[in-house]
Amino acid sequence: MAAALDSYVTESIVLLIIVAALAVLASYAARRAGMGRALGPVELLARLPLEARRSVYVVRVVDRVLIIGASEAGLSKLGELREEAAGALRGRGVGERGA
Repeated sequence: MAAALDSYVTESIVLLIIVAALAVLASYAARRAGMGRALGPVELLARLPLEARRSVYVVRVVDRVLIIGASEAGLSKLGELREEAAGALRGRGVGERGA
């Protein structure tokens, strides 16, 4: 009976290792294929961290440029920019400040 239990435990461990390896391979293949990347109508143009849990974001959603505030309470729309004003942000990296 002890031999049957040892065989069962060994088989279970081997199967667990095989399933974990397949999960890692599937995750790697999905990342290489581009899954999980932001490919859509939303683009982050700028980010300004204010405090540890508070930030202001400038986000393009399709043809609108929104100013979004983020805090512990959630997200709130602070305003909108015209496309011409948002064009100045296009050449900068996210989080860079202008002079």
